[in-house]
Amino acid sequence: MSRKNIIKKWIIDFFGFLPILILYGIAKVLPVDWSSYLFGKIARKIGPKLKVSKRGYDNLKQAFPDKKDLEINLLVKETWENLGRIAGEFPHVEKIANDPDRVNIVNLKYILAAKNSARPCLMLAGHLGNWELPHYIVLKEQMEIGLISRPPNNIWTKKFFEIVRHNPKVPIFYKGSEGSRQIIKFLSKGGNMGILFDQRLSDGTPLPLFGRPALTATGPAKLAKRFNGEIIPVQVARIPNKCKFKVTFYPPLDMDKSPDDLMTSMNQHLESWIRENPCQWLWFHKRWKL
Repeated sequence: MSRKNIIKKWIIDFFGFLPILILYGIAKVLPVDWSSYLFGKIARKIGPKLKVSKRGYDNLKQAFPDKKDLEINLLVKETWENLGRIAGEFPHVEKIANDPDRVNIVNLKYILAAKNSARPCLMLAGHLGNWELPHYIVLKEQMEIGLISRPPNNIWTKKFFEIVRHNPKVPIFYKGSEGSRQIIKFLSKGGNMGILFDQRLSDGTPLPLFGRPALTATGPAKLAKRFNGEIIPVQVARIPNKCKFKVTFYPPLDMDKSPDDLMTSMNQHLESWIRENPCQWLWFHKRWKL
């Protein structure tokens, strides 16, 4: 890319980043309950009008064929509200995670056992509730945990999130060949990983989810087996209409299973979590595209 085009991209990206900066600033100065509520209501109002909501409606309809159109439309609105709440909570998420009045932690014993075992632990969660919470809970137990992220295309947005999310005990690995090498090195030294496993992976394995094949990443299971690690499922559930949560750590999976069977078990966990709180999952991506 020429110098001229680089400068042009920086300028264009800056104006694309500016709304994110403004919204983050508003959310940060507001009290957490106000920010969560306000952003949720705005998203509930605007989100259903966006084209992507049609995909969410179709996914919900196929997952819950017995629900009436009115119920599905309500779930779409509530899904947007949950997403808006997550955005409003983002500047406050560490404070939320460290507040016992806001987060009820269930079965922390499995994390403590993983810490004492000195084996790599892969904590697998879905895009449910507020998925930013679990790694802060793990940090409180003096455990280093790495995260996987897809880098934003916008230069300014990428740098901004690197700054606001920076924590020396939480290395962030970007998807790609270089990130994969860094993850392998990290796990080989006994590091722990927090992974959101529920998005479609184009070269994933078709495994059942809501009775339909869904391309699922088996990489987490392969990594856990390669480094003699363990997999702990993690569920995050929002208390309806509140900035309060229940975070549940489940017993480690049976690592004698094959990678496909392990991730099938994770999909079963995911489906049960979604059925409990269908409006708290991210329905708007092409999860069942083969």
